[in-house]
Amino acid sequence: MLATFAGSRPAGGGTATVGVEGGADWIRSTNLGDHSTSRVSGFAEWRRPVAKTAQIDATVRVDGYNEFGASVSPSLGAGWWPASRLRLRASVGRAFRVPTFTERYYSDPANLARAEVGPEHAWAGEGGADVFIAADWALHATVFGRSEHDVIDWLRPTTTVRWQTYNVRDVNTKGVELSLSRSLARGGFVQVGYTGLDLDASAVDQLSKYVLDYAPHSLTAAASIPLPARLQLAPRLAVRERRREVAGPPAEVEGILDDPVALIGQVALRAPALLGDSGRRCGESERYRGSDQKRSLFECEHQFSLAEMNRGA
Repeated sequence: MLATFAGSRPAGGGTATVGVEGGADWIRSTNLGDHSTSRVSGFAEWRRPVAKTAQIDATVRVDGYNEFGASVSPSLGAGWWPASRLRLRASVGRAFRVPTFTERYYSDPANLARAEVGPEHAWAGEGGADVFIAADWALHATVFGRSEHDVIDWLRPTTTVRWQTYNVRDVNTKGVELSLSRSLARGGFVQVGYTGLDLDASAVDQLSKYVLDYAPHSLTAAASIPLPARLQLAPRLAVRERRREVAGPPAEVEGILDDPVALIGQVALRAPALLGDSGRRCGESERYRGSDQKRSLFECEHQFSLAEMNRGA
């Protein structure tokens, strides 16, 4: 549950927006137990035009959790139009993610989560260009990097003991995104794109579930189709080459990925949020929080993979 209150007014030659949020998460589970956590947040954003062709944005967000203390997430962004059909942009910011109830309390014969795990923290930056090649068509190119600290992983010293959660990882990510999009009427769009990723994680001396489990190359096709009653249908199809490099003692390395290439489909039905902005999909775990993480849509989605389709055949 989340509620947001915000207001804007002119300030310093631009526009200032300030607001507060309050929210809570709780669970009642025969496996995870009965738990709850609450938070209060405040944010401020200042947006100012620079001449007629540029704009800067500065934001700071403070989140206070009853269990994890406070975290400050500043960010800075800028955009510039050197030509009528070319926009350059850049941003940098800090974010954090609190552990999920599963990462703190899950237990079964193979896994035993630890309630002591804490939040993950990250700094991220990106730069890119948008070329508007026609009235409704645009090319987008972005390079980005992310440095994460205290990343949660499931570890165990040998295969005879249960997996447990720890804040052990530093993960550095860099990548590139390229896409072509076309705008449709009533806010709709179609888009095709490519993403390339490269990850580097610090070493551990135990077996790990999550080491470098990522997609170094992926192709996507997506659309947003307006429907009556302010609804949107959002189909998405992705082809991903996945890689998992599992670390551990040489004699006990395990967990090689079964399907190195995956075809993944997704269909989402989206509607305007009724109370604030939760930034979640139905059933999705907590994401990184930061000043640039806000969304204005509530959505439920169904995903299917090539493996699922094969099982049904």
